[in-house]
Amino acid sequence: MMINRRNFFLAMPLLLAACVQTQQLNETVASSLRITEVAVATSVERENTALPKGVIVDQVRSDVSGVLKRQNPNGIRPVRLNVNIHQFYIANAAAGALLGSSSSNIGTTMTLVDVKTGESVGEPFKVYGSTEARPTMLGALAIKKPQEELAVISADLAANAMIAIFGE
Repeated sequence: MMINRRNFFLAMPLLLAACVQTQQLNETVASSLRITEVAVATSVERENTALPKGVIVDQVRSDVSGVLKRQNPNGIRPVRLNVNIHQFYIANAAAGALLGSSSSNIGTTMTLVDVKTGESVGEPFKVYGSTEARPTMLGALAIKKPQEELAVISADLAANAMIAIFGE
């Protein structure tokens, strides 16, 4: 069975909604960590995006850093979080009306690196952020401006990154 682009974008929010973030690190290891740096890059190659890729990278860096640097401030092991954005889609109200629904989402691969030794802490892990599902053409009415959609998926990504590293 071949999946076309329209069906892919319709199915993606449902797939992401089905994924519940779980802690990816051993609790003992996580309790010793203190996030001191967050580095964000993207491997997305397409040039035509709803917002410039630099804006997306900056928003993700700000949100993820803001959430994670507050977690476990007494951790004894300083680490850098490397975030690679490998996929993102910012919903468009016009396309949402034509397709019947649309949800913004972002997919990343994250790695932790010990700042002092340069060694990896654990294995790379996937973390996603998304808006709520918006089924039917009426759902398209809930689609916000691109910057506001980005703020929602970036905040969701930051919350999921916190769960992936430190648990709930």
